[in-house]
Amino acid sequence: MFNELIAIDAETVPNADLLREYNDLGTELTDEEVVRRSLEIQLEKTGGKSSFLPVQFHVLTAVSMVYYNRRDTTCELVSLHEDVDEMDEKKMAKIFFQMIENMSPQIITWNGNRFDALVFQLAAVRHVLKSPKWFNGIGKFETYRNRYHTPHVDLSEEVVNFTGNHVKLDTFSKMCGLPGKIGIGGDKVYENWLEGKHKEISNYCDVDTVNTFLGFLRWEEIAGHDISDAFTSLYNRLNIARTGNPPLDEYLTELEKTDWMNKYKKSDIPEN
Repeated sequence: MFNELIAIDAETVPNADLLREYNDLGTELTDEEVVRRSLEIQLEKTGGKSSFLPVQFHVLTAVSMVYYNRRDTTCELVSLHEDVDEMDEKKMAKIFFQMIENMSPQIITWNGNRFDALVFQLAAVRHVLKSPKWFNGIGKFETYRNRYHTPHVDLSEEVVNFTGNHVKLDTFSKMCGLPGKIGIGGDKVYENWLEGKHKEISNYCDVDTVNTFLGFLRWEEIAGHDISDAFTSLYNRLNIARTGNPPLDEYLTELEKTDWMNKYKKSDIPEN
């Protein structure tokens, strides 16, 4: 079992420069016009089913993590994009890969094998970011890039036994008795980014990350593990930081109404 684990969620926006070149849209259109036209092209390609762009056309705009240390029960919610005016994709991806190299943590994602992890890998390609442990593995038979290995757990695949069935994070969270998604919604990230509403994107990313971490704890519980320390540490940490993130404050208020508080909240772990 890994001593340190990181649940992570990434929000992205379309890469206008790459889309302009790929779709041969010339130089007269603005970046926003390039993205709008590219979304139309994608919708046409899928026969009207989806305008969601393939992963290679996304760049990171927000990354949130819940860090948990099983040895001392330290728990933190970290936003790599906290300095949104200064943080860019290269900086966020570099920090992520540095953590992989320094800690060799277990990474927990929701849909990471099909999106989040791939966005980080392609960011490494764009910016020439080296991470031997991510790309080569942390042991002879343990690699972050194999969906059946434990260094990276894509919870969305784990819960359906890698069958290709799809469960949304909001649905799974509510199955676990959690509040589920709160905030702007993934389909509104680009719109909010255009309007300069970086904090709204950040807040939404934070809540998704907390949902992912707590969903993983339920998965750990049904596998026979005690999750009380981890839940209590996260709750205490978030509780002392209230008012900084309205959607997360709302999430905590709803969480306090659930059975999780009675079942897993311990009184002997001090707020850190």
